[in-house]
Amino acid sequence: MRHIHLIAPALLALAAGCAGSRMVVPGALAPVPDMEVHGAQGWMPGHALRFGGYAVRDLHRGSRAHEGEGLGGWVSAAIRNDRSRLRQTETFRFRFAEGEVDGRAECEQSAALSHSKVPVLGSVLYDPEASLGCAFTPAGASAAAWRLDMSDHDGRGLTGILGSEGVRFQVARSDRLSDTRWRTGEAVGFVFLEDGHPVGSVDVVNGGRVRIDPGLPQEQRFALAAASAAILLRTDLATSVEDEA
Repeated sequence: MRHIHLIAPALLALAAGCAGSRMVVPGALAPVPDMEVHGAQGWMPGHALRFGGYAVRDLHRGSRAHEGEGLGGWVSAAIRNDRSRLRQTETFRFRFAEGEVDGRAECEQSAALSHSKVPVLGSVLYDPEASLGCAFTPAGASAAAWRLDMSDHDGRGLTGILGSEGVRFQVARSDRLSDTRWRTGEAVGFVFLEDGHPVGSVDVVNGGRVRIDPGLPQEQRFALAAASAAILLRTDLATSVEDEA
């Protein structure tokens, strides 16, 4: 089947092939030591995701749900344009720990796109969407719960908010690599911002790296680390939906 993508081309394949490629780190985070990510496979026995003093435990992935909605339509009075909206949804949960401190995470991610079969052109994919939502519950009756909500409506990467009682971090995507002046067109990492000031980042290319401002309160550092783990553990549903089209 011939696929024509109405999405900005990316340089992610090039980044994956260059071991030195990293997300550009905001200047405010440059002095912060980075934590190299290990076990990014996550689901494989003996390969639990970890970075610095943080570790994922008891990762469980739910079954993947597939949805399709026929839209129909016509290019002209004589040429049929069969359209459909495809969506996949997957849940996963895990425990997250830093030493004796731990908590639970319940996440759901989804990806969708529209698919048209057009004469001559073949299969056209457009209007991509994606989302990631997680609830983080630290252990302890007095610990405040956190919520991560991210979405993508242009195929360039997720953005969103990580928040709790009276605290909100913006989660911005980055499409800049350290070894090229070209932008990738898709997210190679994410930056956590508090009132516009970078306080953490997660690099998702070439194994991954995480930085968290050590000056933040412990509960905020823990929440940023848990959110980084969730971002690193999500699967590539967008490619799976494309393959299904």
